[in-house]
Amino acid sequence: MDDFGIGNHLKTTNKRGGTAKVKTIPNGIIKIAEKTNKKDERYITSKSATGFDFANIDFANFAWTTRNDSYIVYKIKEKKFIELSMKFYSDELDRPFGLYEAIIESFAGGYVKR
Repeated sequence: MDDFGIGNHLKTTNKRGGTAKVKTIPNGIIKIAEKTNKKDERYITSKSATGFDFANIDFANFAWTTRNDSYIVYKIKEKKFIELSMKFYSDELDRPFGLYEAIIESFAGGYVKR
């Protein structure tokens, strides 16, 4: 659980959500969940982390990127929380992911904390 350096203030997340830099892996997927001090864990979204690979083309889950890393945007809209926890996972067999970094902003009394 992260309190963004201000443990005793109520916070609100940026309404546009956050970003994550993920590794591009063939047939990859990343799922995101969040939990606050007042709410149980809640599933947010699932994003494809798939890149281009001739050996394993799956057009149902296809992205046209050839880079080794990608950026995804996830929407989290929480208000009046003290602590926030993010969970990045993949619960599907042979659907890996790699996470470099994740960023989410919170506002406490009009000040931005990252």
